[in-house]
Amino acid sequence: MKFSYFNPSRIFYGSDALQKTEELLEENNFSEALVVCGARATKNLPVTMELSKSHACYIDVNPNSPAKQVDEIASAAEGKDCIVAIGGGSVMDAAKAAAALVTNCGKTYDYLDGKEFTKKPLPCICVPTTAGTSSEISRYSVITDERKNQKKALGGEALYSFAAIEDPSLSYGMPPALAASTGLDAFSHCLESIVNVENNPISENNALKAISIISKRLPASVKGDKKARDDVFLGVMFAGLAFDQTGTTAVHKISYAFTLDYGVPHGFACALTLPHIMEENKKSAEEKIKRIESVLGGNVKKKTLELMKSVGAPTSLKEIGVKKEDLAKLASRIDYVECKHDVLPVTRERVARLLERIY
Repeated sequence: MKFSYFNPSRIFYGSDALQKTEELLEENNFSEALVVCGARATKNLPVTMELSKSHACYIDVNPNSPAKQVDEIASAAEGKDCIVAIGGGSVMDAAKAAAALVTNCGKTYDYLDGKEFTKKPLPCICVPTTAGTSSEISRYSVITDERKNQKKALGGEALYSFAAIEDPSLSYGMPPALAASTGLDAFSHCLESIVNVENNPISENNALKAISIISKRLPASVKGDKKARDDVFLGVMFAGLAFDQTGTTAVHKISYAFTLDYGVPHGFACALTLPHIMEENKKSAEEKIKRIESVLGGNVKKKTLELMKSVGAPTSLKEIGVKKEDLAKLASRIDYVECKHDVLPVTRERVARLLERIY
């Protein structure tokens, strides 16, 4: 067995996001920051409103992090000491990519087309307000390529945050559907990280810990229980530390078309294929699946579907508006080259059969 582990993002966990962010800015002499946030409640959070009094702001990051908006954020960050990203995955993904763009030059499309980041990024402090993506502690930013209407993950050390301010109280304002979708995104990260050719003992321990927490506490979190929100927030952090090391699998790659073509929230889009792909993976990852099932307390497909139903997630393609005649097109929308972490080969034929089953 050979593996390595690297994650330079500093993690600060506790209910003091504003204080910790201000301390980090002062300790590192970051006197001119660009505060980046989303269009919804994040711009009205105390941490955002307070920082905006003394720092420039870029407000209204769109869902799914469009490439052109990443370019805009990078332009706004020119001459700044750092970026502070406050929001969910789309905000943090866009801000981290912009921070790398500032020091590496070029446009986002250059990197979506294969150019690599070679220089350290502008420091980016991430303050998550949802519990799911773990972008604040991962080496990935998922960006939408508007030219192709496709989502693609940029990866590399330049996309790590400078620091992650993990304040679970910022997730208390999530509406139930958002709590459910983001929680299922994290749950998908866990399973995909374990049943993965890059799986290692450290990532697996983090993933199993996260599975234990999220599977038990997500239903109560969706109902608004604050203690459950705290628990899931912590579980999501473990999930991020897991998939950061391994990447994701076809579950995520297939989900992008559901989101872009049918407007399905990312976590729900991932969950649609998750139980079925895990069941298929038993053929070549029996021991890994057994370890997952020992934590879930039963069959991985059955337990995953039960969790999905308990939080109101769709379990069939019909429920998200897919028509039978759309299935072939959906199978053609997958970037099969990027399905490189799966334990079974991912082909158009296999995906077509999968889509038929879950229709």
